[in-house]
Amino acid sequence: MTAATATNVRWGPNLTDVFDYALHPTRDGGAGNPLLIWRHTGGGTSGSKANLWDGPHYEMNKLLEYFMSASRDVHFDVVSMESAQYTFFEAGSPVPRSERVCYPGIVASHQRATRNIKAIMQPLGSDPSRVGLMGASHGAWLTLMSQLIPAEFAGSAPRADHRRRFDARGFDHRCKLMWIWSLAYPDWRKIASSSGITFTGATVSGTSLTTPSNDSFAHYRFSAGDQVVITSGTATKGTYTVTAKNSNNDALTLATSAGSGSAAGYLSTDQTDLLWSGMLFGTKSPGNGADGLPTYAEWDALPTALRNAVSPQYWAEQGQLGLFPPTLFSAANVTDGVNPVGNGIHPYGNLYDTGVNGTNIHDWHGSFDLSATMSARGVDSSFYGYTGDVATWTNLTEPARIYDWMVARINA
Repeated sequence: MTAATATNVRWGPNLTDVFDYALHPTRDGGAGNPLLIWRHTGGGTSGSKANLWDGPHYEMNKLLEYFMSASRDVHFDVVSMESAQYTFFEAGSPVPRSERVCYPGIVASHQRATRNIKAIMQPLGSDPSRVGLMGASHGAWLTLMSQLIPAEFAGSAPRADHRRRFDARGFDHRCKLMWIWSLAYPDWRKIASSSGITFTGATVSGTSLTTPSNDSFAHYRFSAGDQVVITSGTATKGTYTVTAKNSNNDALTLATSAGSGSAAGYLSTDQTDLLWSGMLFGTKSPGNGADGLPTYAEWDALPTALRNAVSPQYWAEQGQLGLFPPTLFSAANVTDGVNPVGNGIHPYGNLYDTGVNGTNIHDWHGSFDLSATMSARGVDSSFYGYTGDVATWTNLTEPARIYDWMVARINA
């Protein structure tokens, strides 16, 4: 027996409100098969639901191979969905751009998709009371936020009434468990702040200041004229103006000598936004800079409340976890030689950096810290860091680990 599949099933009124599904070849009857709903990667500007089925993530291909086997004791149906995002521009995507949606609308769209997909899949034999959510990168952040902020964070009274009627019939946006893979930006507050970007282990020689590779403010863009404050070490303490920097931001030229030796401190900067305020809040210049407006808003110029609101780590620290489901975080760990990761000091990455630092937006430390915070507040949360070795997926070690974790919780 093979799995029944369908593509581009509509869950909402927009052209982008679609999903694909694969039903497990073994049908359970009764209340139905448990259901897993996946949200793709892409940073809120690209990506496709098709990525679940045919790459580029070999990990997901192997996960599906394992989950869809007729020999499994628990028979998960699987959905891959699209939901609203800042734009859809992926070349060749079958889903055209229909709208530009920012926060909190992107999260509300994810919640509506989950709720509606439950209702649509029930007649096909999926159990709406046993749903797991999955996501990676931007999709992981969306998935987390969908369970943290209130349902329909924005919307009209008729829409809220519509949601309440769905909720009353069991088709809400809540889930039994979540698998969060390769999470991006769990704590937006760490991108930058007026107190600066901290660094340690720097070396000073006159007007030259160099930080360790893959460390400190190497992950950020900033401008000549910003100031470095040396607070400790054998170099001369004080405030120095930056006159130049190398392309990777880890070697700076200062206007005046700072002596010589080691240094720690911070870079006080109006941090140039790393694309994210445009995706989240629509702050990108309508003319992409050609109209004379800044291409992106300064991230640290945004109100603190906004940066808090989009940070899962902040929500967890505030204890807003009363309805949060069991969650498994998976990420490549620090020994990963395939996708080098950072050291946890600034794990959000410089997307303009073409070197290894550009991968740090998926630094495993953010997932680790978030999982630990949730666990400390009573949430069933686990973190597993793997080496990134392809063999652990192709031999199905990682899929089996994830499956076993889900099976232990899906019927709880």
